[in-house]
Amino acid sequence: MPTVRRATYSSQREADIAHQDRQRQAVLARADLADPRRWRHNGRRDAVRAALWLLARVEYLPGPCRPIVEAQAHHIGIVAAGAAERVERALDIGAQTRTLAQLCACGGEIDMHGGEGRPPAAHCARCGRIWTEGGLIAA
Repeated sequence: MPTVRRATYSSQREADIAHQDRQRQAVLARADLADPRRWRHNGRRDAVRAALWLLARVEYLPGPCRPIVEAQAHHIGIVAAGAAERVERALDIGAQTRTLAQLCACGGEIDMHGGEGRPPAAHCARCGRIWTEGGLIAA
């Protein structure tokens, strides 16, 4: 909201212009505060609303907010990708593949596959051996 300042005006016209400007600023400030796109931490915001607000900022949608710079958009992307990865891992809904440091008896690299609700399995990229939780199933 605009602040009221004690000022001396050289004419009534200047005082009227200043008063009208403060009224215009107050109307704009009230409209800005009432805008649902404005972020307010009131203890009731949830992760979904926060994510949607950040998405609007990254997509540079108009709103009562200062546009973000490219570095901020990049940082938001990195944090969002990390959060999505942790959620997928916790819920076991994302496919994961890792190459183990341990090598197969033939000297080939062992790739682990898992996630998406399936039991983990490993296979040798060189000889084709496949391991599961139950042990070696194919050689």
